[in-house]
Amino acid sequence: MKKNILWMMEGFVMAAMSWSCNGGKNTTGAPATIMASESQTVKELPLPDVPPSITEPEERAAYAVRHFWDSLNPSDHTQSLDTALMEQTFANFISLLPYATEDARNEAVTAFADRCSADSDVYDLAAYISHHYLDDPNSPMRNEELYIPFLRRFASDPKLTEAKRERAAYRLEQAMKNRPGTKTADFRLLTREGKASTLFRELKDTTLVIFYDYDCEHCKETVARLEDPAAGVRYPVVAVEATEDKDGWDATKAGMPKEWTICFATDPLDGESYYFPALPSLYLLAGDGTVLVKDGAF
Repeated sequence: MKKNILWMMEGFVMAAMSWSCNGGKNTTGAPATIMASESQTVKELPLPDVPPSITEPEERAAYAVRHFWDSLNPSDHTQSLDTALMEQTFANFISLLPYATEDARNEAVTAFADRCSADSDVYDLAAYISHHYLDDPNSPMRNEELYIPFLRRFASDPKLTEAKRERAAYRLEQAMKNRPGTKTADFRLLTREGKASTLFRELKDTTLVIFYDYDCEHCKETVARLEDPAAGVRYPVVAVEATEDKDGWDATKAGMPKEWTICFATDPLDGESYYFPALPSLYLLAGDGTVLVKDGAF
């Protein structure tokens, strides 16, 4: 496990999550031109020095993220194509981004992309790492809101191939659906008891909605964990079978937790209104359908 990132700037202390990178090995699916680190010890770019004249915590965070990649030399491939170094530095970078304002985050992403795009291989690595950390369903640092400014840049950047721009544009379109603070899409459903209803009709003041696949092992594990009183889930739960297999749902619905509202989506959830990179997908919704948490961990 890599060392915890501990940011100690005058006026505030930020302790970010620790992250285990790949130890210098090339990650499966990474661009072929990426070089593996020759060192057993993972390196990282030095943290930017924030001028002592900047004293406000928000301003210090803004300066740090804007200048985070200043020391990256894209033409030095022993540095810029070192997967371990780039991944550890990127993990540090995105751990700090939430402490900056939205404007500062956008400027920081622009600075990151501008520097990396000076070399096409480095830019390919940057795009890959961004996806791997912020969009991969298995990443503990997955964060769609942080990924959006990266997607905006990649979707419009002529330095990327048309295929890569189109993939980024598609993913950006999906990321913009049901963002926190907006009202989620309502849809028709059938309850376990056979009642025709809608998602909004089944919501309480604050409701945990689980989109699941009855035949998915990870979904079963998540249901069992959340059903356990030790999990401390304090919200009413609506579980929605999202795969359009009604026969399979009929055969398994009785085995779902008795205290939960168990439903089958009779309107297809096929990407028009929702996007599920993986199931289960957990949303926390207000009683009027406003998204409080999208695809979160509970």
